[in-house]
Amino acid sequence: MSAGPTGLENVTIADRAFWLDEIDDPQVREWIVACEAIDQRGETAPLLMALRQCIPAAAFRHVADLFDRYELKKRRGRPRCPSYDLSAQEARLACAIAEVEDALAPRKRLRAQFKRDKWQVPLNKDEVIERVARAHAIPVEVLISACAGKRGATRRMKQRRTKIESD
Repeated sequence: MSAGPTGLENVTIADRAFWLDEIDDPQVREWIVACEAIDQRGETAPLLMALRQCIPAAAFRHVADLFDRYELKKRRGRPRCPSYDLSAQEARLACAIAEVEDALAPRKRLRAQFKRDKWQVPLNKDEVIERVARAHAIPVEVLISACAGKRGATRRMKQRRTKIESD
């Protein structure tokens, strides 16, 4: 396994998807990694390996042949972010929102009083948001609207993910 210039070339969605609760389930992880392999590299082998467990052996060779004969093609235009993934900006924002919520939770706030190096005595919400925004290089207004659930892009992505889960 060789690392490239950024060192992130071999990091899969399973390694970085802190926002997916279901990623800890080994069966679900296999399917998500298979979807990422198709999205990122056009590889169908991981999906076929996952399908092998679900499809009767007599029918599997026909399904494998189908994948060989047909190419999965992406739609033209700007590709949407997959349902299992977040853009780098959305991931950074999700991390910042979680940090704000942790800092404002009652138990965490008590612990924060004793961590003089990170938080000075209990902070109000505006101070917490300002510090977290600065730490994550996010505009304060963006983090305020995201924490309040008023940021359109975040709301639409969450709505799309919820719609997929309910289908």
